[in-house]
Amino acid sequence: MERVKQLLLHARTQLAARAAVAAAASWVLAQQLPDPLRQYPYYAPLGAILGSRPTIAQSLRGSMQNVAGLTLGSLVAVGAGLLGGRGPWSVAAVVAIAVLLGGLHFLGEGSSYVPISAVFVLVAAQDRETYAASYAALVLLGALVAVMVNLVAPELPLSRADRSLAQLRDAVATHLDRYADRLADGDRPPTARDGLPRLDPLRAQATEVVHEAHESQRGNVRARRNRGAVEVRTERLNVLRRCVVLVEDLDGLSSDRPWGEGIADVPDELRSPMSGALRQLAGNVRGLGQEVEDRARARDVDDAVQRLSDALNDRHDHYGPVEVVAATVLTSLRRTVAVIAAQEGDDRSSDGHHTQGEPSDP
Repeated sequence: MERVKQLLLHARTQLAARAAVAAAASWVLAQQLPDPLRQYPYYAPLGAILGSRPTIAQSLRGSMQNVAGLTLGSLVAVGAGLLGGRGPWSVAAVVAIAVLLGGLHFLGEGSSYVPISAVFVLVAAQDRETYAASYAALVLLGALVAVMVNLVAPELPLSRADRSLAQLRDAVATHLDRYADRLADGDRPPTARDGLPRLDPLRAQATEVVHEAHESQRGNVRARRNRGAVEVRTERLNVLRRCVVLVEDLDGLSSDRPWGEGIADVPDELRSPMSGALRQLAGNVRGLGQEVEDRARARDVDDAVQRLSDALNDRHDHYGPVEVVAATVLTSLRRTVAVIAAQEGDDRSSDGHHTQGEPSDP
């Protein structure tokens, strides 16, 4: 039953349900319209499909762009029909002009419908003017219905954002722990061959979902009931992205050895505090987004980074390439700690509005 519930509440299932409702409603409405609109009711569900998107903003933008593309293509066909017939030269000219016009920036995703509607109206319609007007009006009707359905049952993908952030969080913490272990053991730094999760696709996925959550707030009644929820997740994403940069810095120092020395060459008196700082940071990262976040973890990370700084300062008399490597890691750690501190403050100010996700968006 739980799997069935998850399937029914899945974002794609909800989108399919909204599209189906919009298509059915627009079909019924189109059949109530006077002639000649009533002769082409099937274009209303087409508009509903084109206007069905995960968020209200996407639905409105997609509807406008698609209707604009269809209308522009229809106008090209009507103009060509007035000048000629349906011969090959007319079709070629219409397609060429429509494809050129499809490059207009404001059309967006509607650009592909300019040549499609142009050819369709040119070769399939008897009364091109009436057909083109009915075509555009009914597609617009269906698209508006889709927007209305989205307004009534909007999506706010908080749970999807939480899942993507959790995957990125766990992967980042795994990388940091592995570096801490290798430094503590005096072993070589981890590499891609060690089976560590890839961070780039997880970072891209989390960024995309959080961006979608931001966009879904526009005109969304549910977003007003969850004020601050998207901002909290954005701050967590910023922390995780900064941590990914830290891991990339560690990878680069290990593989590129820009000063002729790498992390593996750092002496024991720097290895231990560096390992401790990375381990404390990994623990802090694992606490992001949990039901109860341990505020003391941030202080532990600060203390661990300070111990690395003190150990580096103790070596100021013989500053060389390995000290530069350690200083680079220290700088990256401090930048990461600064982002964590900002996120901790934002979380405290948003505690009254924080939600962990909603059952309607598994």
